[in-house]
Amino acid sequence: MAINLSKRDKLTRLILECVEEIFPILINKIQSNKYISNYTDFPKLSFAENGFPRISKDSWSSDRPKDFTSLFQRYGNIAPEIDWDDILKFKYLYDFIREDDELLNYFGSGLNLQVSNIDFDKTSVQLLIGNILDYYIHTFGYDFDKERFLRIIELRTNFAFLEKLPINIYIPILFLNFEIEKYDLADGISIRKLSELLHLSRAEAKSTNVLVHDCVLEGATHALVIENYYINNKSRDSYECLYYKEAYPTDLVHNFFSALRLITDCKTGYAQIFAEPENWTTRFREKLLNIRGCSVREFPHEFEVNQYWMNNSFPIVNVDQLNIIKDFYEKLSNNKHKSIPIALKRLNSCMLRHDEEDTVLDATIALEVLLSDDGKTEMTHKLALRVAALSKLDSNCKEKPKEIFAKIKKVYTYRSGIVHGTKDLSKSKVIKIPESAELKTVDVAIEMLKMVLRVLLCNDKYLDVKSIDEDLLLNN
Repeated sequence: MAINLSKRDKLTRLILECVEEIFPILINKIQSNKYISNYTDFPKLSFAENGFPRISKDSWSSDRPKDFTSLFQRYGNIAPEIDWDDILKFKYLYDFIREDDELLNYFGSGLNLQVSNIDFDKTSVQLLIGNILDYYIHTFGYDFDKERFLRIIELRTNFAFLEKLPINIYIPILFLNFEIEKYDLADGISIRKLSELLHLSRAEAKSTNVLVHDCVLEGATHALVIENYYINNKSRDSYECLYYKEAYPTDLVHNFFSALRLITDCKTGYAQIFAEPENWTTRFREKLLNIRGCSVREFPHEFEVNQYWMNNSFPIVNVDQLNIIKDFYEKLSNNKHKSIPIALKRLNSCMLRHDEEDTVLDATIALEVLLSDDGKTEMTHKLALRVAALSKLDSNCKEKPKEIFAKIKKVYTYRSGIVHGTKDLSKSKVIKIPESAELKTVDVAIEMLKMVLRVLLCNDKYLDVKSIDEDLLLNN
């Protein structure tokens, strides 16, 4: 559990006294041009000609930020520029932390190791102070300001004292441009342009067991942002859940991408989820945000083929589209009918699959979930009639119901060939319409599913298929 607040004032005072003693010594060493090493593997941001970010690791250039904690480090037999044993106030701070199990749990090393001549807990407290000093100098410079230091100390120690650790969740939206920098979808849920600092800080938010090409993971200018979430602060390791996809509100994420796909034909998805701590941190690294997250494979296969990220341009989602997406996002969030989430799961699978036949099966399964009944006969015929009837209610559909009916029949001819193992499916893979270009059956299947979902979400009484039959078929 979080540490008892009664210990906070004394801890803050001891950290501040330690900082006050070290700060002038540290600044003197810096201004005396003592050797200071640079950060290694530090993220570096650039942008491709198409406007999408590229994040690399820099271990060699001279413009990397200085790591001021290096002045406390020993190099071989060479003594450090600043020796912790010479800092009287540090001894008082370390004794206070070491003698309290709660404080040691959060600010010690967390290691149950015993190695001669190495005190891992002491080293951890040294890093605590070194990090605070390094962050202050990078942020505010060489002039001491007590109030600024107190704000930094509060930020760093909140991790140990808050019962709930607030976070903002980010899901970068792959290979889409947006007309505006910020758009509110719902209370605490928005689309936002990612700042340069967020881009740099998210570079390490990836999983070792989920492989995603770096140029795909980086390929986002905006993110879905979910606020007002928190972690229960049960121990120093409570935040480790953020390294796993299961910790995040994936239903909200799926609803957003479903709404996006219902309204646009844009290819998109996400390859990363990460959390930004709000008013707490477990460490400082220059001015980077203390971000944790994971990589996921929720994007079309083609994003990793033929350097998709090098395309000259990508689709733009405009404000009018965002307004409609917002409306459908609200409908999805308020939906209580069990068939909708099942169908949406199949729709999202359609958009991510590489295999065309699997995509058609997903689409037809979703249509059956939405439009089939308990009858055992003429399922395909009834389903085609119902899709055709619903098409009259979709303003985006410019075709006549009989044409929709014929398309569904063609889709199901292809489906039948797949499930029955027909060797030659070449004729079923396309739909030929007189005086029109050939259509890929898989594309038609997806478009029909999207149309049905749009209509049902706007006319939820037709989630009962009997109402379709009675209102739209038998009344004609």
